[in-house]
Amino acid sequence: MRLASLVAEKLPLLILAGVSSAITVYAQRAGGAMMTETMLSFEVRVANAVVSCAKYLAIAFWPSGLAVYYPHALKADSIVEVASAAAILVAVTLAVIAAARKHPHLLVGWFWFVGTLVPVIGLVQVGGQALADRYTYVPFIGLFIAVAWGVRAIVGSEPGAQATGGQCRGHGARQTTPPRAGAWGSDDRAAVHPEPGAQATGGQCRGHGARQTTPPRAGAWGSDDRAAVHPEPGAQATGGSLSVVVARAAAVGVLLIFAATTWDQTGYWRDSKTLFQHALDVVPDNTQAHIFMAQTLVREGRIADAVPHFAEAVRIVPNEPYNLADYGRALFESGRIDEAAPQLEQAVKLMPTHSGAQYFLGVVRGKQNRPKEAIAHLQEALRLDPKLLHAHHYIGSAAADQRQFVQAIQHLLKWLAIDPKSSETLVKLGQCYSALGNVDAARETLQKAVDANPNDAYALAALAQIVSWQGDAATAIELYERALKIAPDYLHAANNLAMIYATVDDAQFRNAARAVELAEHSCRLTGYKDAVSLDTLAASYAEAGRFDDATRIISSAIEVAKASGEDQLVRHLEQRRAIYAAGRPWSAGEPRNDP
Repeated sequence: MRLASLVAEKLPLLILAGVSSAITVYAQRAGGAMMTETMLSFEVRVANAVVSCAKYLAIAFWPSGLAVYYPHALKADSIVEVASAAAILVAVTLAVIAAARKHPHLLVGWFWFVGTLVPVIGLVQVGGQALADRYTYVPFIGLFIAVAWGVRAIVGSEPGAQATGGQCRGHGARQTTPPRAGAWGSDDRAAVHPEPGAQATGGQCRGHGARQTTPPRAGAWGSDDRAAVHPEPGAQATGGSLSVVVARAAAVGVLLIFAATTWDQTGYWRDSKTLFQHALDVVPDNTQAHIFMAQTLVREGRIADAVPHFAEAVRIVPNEPYNLADYGRALFESGRIDEAAPQLEQAVKLMPTHSGAQYFLGVVRGKQNRPKEAIAHLQEALRLDPKLLHAHHYIGSAAADQRQFVQAIQHLLKWLAIDPKSSETLVKLGQCYSALGNVDAARETLQKAVDANPNDAYALAALAQIVSWQGDAATAIELYERALKIAPDYLHAANNLAMIYATVDDAQFRNAARAVELAEHSCRLTGYKDAVSLDTLAASYAEAGRFDDATRIISSAIEVAKASGEDQLVRHLEQRRAIYAAGRPWSAGEPRNDP
């Protein structure tokens, strides 16, 4: 009956625990945190549970090598490790069962520890960790119970309590009364302040009655049993006083050691980098610690420093799509576009529904001049996550590269509705208007781009080209010079400005020396292997009166154009070579190429 009532009183708690467990499992499964059988077999989970339980036991008494994250090996633990851990757990369990009658605190403490670990031991795996220190807060209470009561049992009575074995001889039967354990905080003064005339416990008396021996009563911690600590005059001294003092000193020493280790451990939590670096020092092949460290560096703007940590995470676990996507993005944002592509390709292959991987692969394909692939990936990213609105900018840019200007304008306008001051998008939109022959709309749009970002060399050069076509040489020169001041190696700006200085119809804007300077710089940037840059240099030499050099350079331009199959450009260059051979410069009013 007593057992039934004990079970019944705990049923509400069991029901609450069951409901909480069901909610937890549902939430973790819905969030994708729970590992399936294909990710981590049940056999591996059981093996890890056994090893982890033994590790938790070791950490409780020697807390060293702690880390914020312990990665799962994702493979069966070695037979030796699992067998050793299992042997330790079985041995401890058998020992506490054997000692249960005499030392019930060991049984309670051990099964508290083991029992409360079961829900978090990894049989139902949530996340990729093999174990976690945070799971031990409640289980360790059981170990502390076993240790606290165990030490008390070993030490014995409090100072001042009389030694056991006091004798009272007489003619009657012998009787032994078992000790009564004092309750914490009790006020059993009758036990320590006997009534007048009562015999002292453990003292000797002789008479005609029975022999009686009463073992000492253990003093209660925190009690008010002052008589136990301050015995009455004449009370016998206990033999356990020294052991109690030693036990208390040892307890203080242990607490000081744990306090020192705690202080040392808290130092690792002063910032994220220190915490994750410590985790890597403790567990070098720690995928998640590398990811956390990389993400911390990214938030600090140190993307190049984050790349090696992403690379290590991918090396340790090669086929994790999220890590591959992060690695590819970091490579892309570091300017390593061709290295980013295979990482993002693999991420998309492993997880086609990863919108971020689709998005950045589309952006990379656009940068690699593969617009058709770029559009496909970017549209898929938008389908998966309609919030990725910046994809409209890149779809518009890729469509423009395919000369699908109407489609490009539609997507570019969608992004401008979100960010009307995006100079990059405004430039691309202006170029689309220009390609469709709407020069006024192009100039207006490009002016907005320059107004939005006056230090955007690309926007300045794009606007300069439009106003040059409209015959506004003065404005074009001013815009190109501003662009080159911001980006001296901007090839497009240097080449076009040199051509204006060398060939503009209005003589007041011609500047042969500046034209030669810019054209030679452009050719150095291209290694004298670009036909358009060579054409500009030849025109600049001709304007400077260096017709032999102009003829030689234009001949080189013709050879380069022929090698690349640019037949129309070859015809224009041959016309200009004839002009230079005749000893006169080429004017913009004559047929020419538009770079």
